[in-house]
Amino acid sequence: MSTNDSELDRLVREQQEADQRKKVILAQLLQEATDKKGYVLVHASAMGKVLTESGSPKLVPSFAATHSLEWIADNIKLGSQMPFMETKIDAAGKLIIDQENAEEVKQRAPDWSRQPALAAYLAQSQRKFGPIIAVVSPDWVDDPRHENWSRDGRALKSATEYSALDLEGRIGLLKLDGIKVYALDGQHRVIGIQGIRDVRNGPRGLVMKDKSGKEKNRAYSREEFLDRFHLSLEELQSLLNETMIVEYLPAVIAGESRSEASRRIRNTFISINSYAKKTDKGENILLDETDGYAIVARKAGIFHELFNASDKNNRVNWKTTSIPKQRTEWYTTLQTIKDMAKGYLSAVNPVRAKDWDTEFSGQMPIRPSEDDLAVAKDEFFDFLSHLHMLPLFQVLEKGDLNRRAEAVTRWREFPSENEPDNRGHLLLRPVGQLILAEAVGTLIKPRNLGGRGMTLEAVFVKISKLDSEGKFEAHQPENAWFGVTYDPMDQKMITSTSSRGLAHDLLVYLVAGMEEPALSQLWVDFATARMVDRNRKTWRPIDGGDARPFDEGKIELPNPV
Repeated sequence: MSTNDSELDRLVREQQEADQRKKVILAQLLQEATDKKGYVLVHASAMGKVLTESGSPKLVPSFAATHSLEWIADNIKLGSQMPFMETKIDAAGKLIIDQENAEEVKQRAPDWSRQPALAAYLAQSQRKFGPIIAVVSPDWVDDPRHENWSRDGRALKSATEYSALDLEGRIGLLKLDGIKVYALDGQHRVIGIQGIRDVRNGPRGLVMKDKSGKEKNRAYSREEFLDRFHLSLEELQSLLNETMIVEYLPAVIAGESRSEASRRIRNTFISINSYAKKTDKGENILLDETDGYAIVARKAGIFHELFNASDKNNRVNWKTTSIPKQRTEWYTTLQTIKDMAKGYLSAVNPVRAKDWDTEFSGQMPIRPSEDDLAVAKDEFFDFLSHLHMLPLFQVLEKGDLNRRAEAVTRWREFPSENEPDNRGHLLLRPVGQLILAEAVGTLIKPRNLGGRGMTLEAVFVKISKLDSEGKFEAHQPENAWFGVTYDPMDQKMITSTSSRGLAHDLLVYLVAGMEEPALSQLWVDFATARMVDRNRKTWRPIDGGDARPFDEGKIELPNPV
């Protein structure tokens, strides 16, 4: 090795050692600064302007910090707890708007009934909360007589005390000791985190609350919670040690009046909530990676030949929950496919239903294992393949490609003066598809679980016969659906939960029959749905004749297949 090479190596080593020493020194200085009690390391930024007393614009600062979830649960209050709001929340938890606060309202009261669902979401392994936007508000901000307010009501200093650690002021320390912090955006995230803390803190666990925060008698004990979400107490503590971002805004900036500061905070809240685009239900299913039924439905809509084959356009409305009356090739909606998947898969496997369904209202489901999803997909695809072979869909599949939309619409819509040949087929309506899925699930569910124990093949042999005989044309008085899913007065579909339940029972009866006393009750419900005059107790019989008196003891249901 030459002397020059040796000298170069020495210089490189010295530079590396110097760089390492700088890093160590910087780390020590930074650690010393961040260990300062009552302060937190933040990244400073600025966006937007306000006018000060002098009329010159001033940037609005904000400060982003990282906190543990436990710190957030213990230290961040809700926006509705701001002092000027304390007497402005009614017993139902709703904001009281009056002359005094109409121009000051910055927050809406949180819905405490959402706390269990949010806590359950945090209990999942795949979890992510977006940053909380919080307001830093020292006590003096709410005291107009404090020395930090000038005689003309303008702040002499900002609510945030920030000390920069670099020359450009981008990194520094924000004082939080003895200062109240309120969640401007993220109140529900805060109460969700507090729910996890409550479970960790005691055997009583998570207490159910109504929307206003009033405690109910029901509490979800710590043991119940840990068991349901397969967690240990150590894992719960580890969860609370995880971190997330909080962005701090000053409640008031030097030079602002209190009304100007309140207006600025209020505008920030409104902009956060106004510019977020709400996704359609179909879009939610497309993006959902946790709900097992949504995942299976999405695969069905994309890959099953009933909905998407190479020789036809896609048959699914991916965005909304209804089928338009104008001509369209759509058979169904993505929302309906999801509902069908849930109705069918949960019926044939109640254990799956318990695992896949949520524990709390509004809770995000826990994603099933890939093996469970594969099994469910195969089961649902098998159901759809049998559905695809019904006479209805075979006729539509073999029709004129150029007139598909016309054919689908004609089979779906009810007859009218202008369209007397329409068929009004129940299985081309979302509600009819859901009725079918739930009924087939009941028919093939084992008898010991409350089902009929039939095979899928045997069930569809009978459903195919019903279809070939025109028994799904809902507007025909001789068919079971007249008055149940079809309103003869308004000539439109009936989609209520009660009518759907009766239609489910009727389809089960038509395929598998029914024994007493369920049969008599079904007859009463059926005749009641077809009632013409409730005072005279006259109903529309299945023979298509005039209305006649209802005889409870004479069962006149359509014959089973």
